[in-house]
Amino acid sequence: MEVKVNFQDTSTVNTVKNGEKYLVVVVDMDDDVGRKANIKTPVIGRSNCINAAVKLGLVDPGDTDINSILGGVKLYDNLKREGNEVELAIISGYKDVESKECAKRIKEQLDFLLYLYEPTF
Repeated sequence: MEVKVNFQDTSTVNTVKNGEKYLVVVVDMDDDVGRKANIKTPVIGRSNCINAAVKLGLVDPGDTDINSILGGVKLYDNLKREGNEVELAIISGYKDVESKECAKRIKEQLDFLLYLYEPTF
């Protein structure tokens, strides 16, 4: 089945080109999104991720996670433009990135996203 969608109001692309389902995951290891911008993760969807980047940027313009999120948006857009089925999400860990708590939070959110979207790639 071929579906036409309007992509960013500039062009029309075909989605579900090859049956692959992509999941682009941006990992905020130290939970700056949660601690600084008070955003609960996972954040799911392109517009929600952009809003999270803006909110984090307004609180801490120098935070490198902003670049990571926008890099995820760019990858999402490129995959969409190529006609792939794709979803974008942000997950986060814990301020002590070497702790079991950090690893546990990331694993739980990743497991949830894999269950929810069942990506093939």
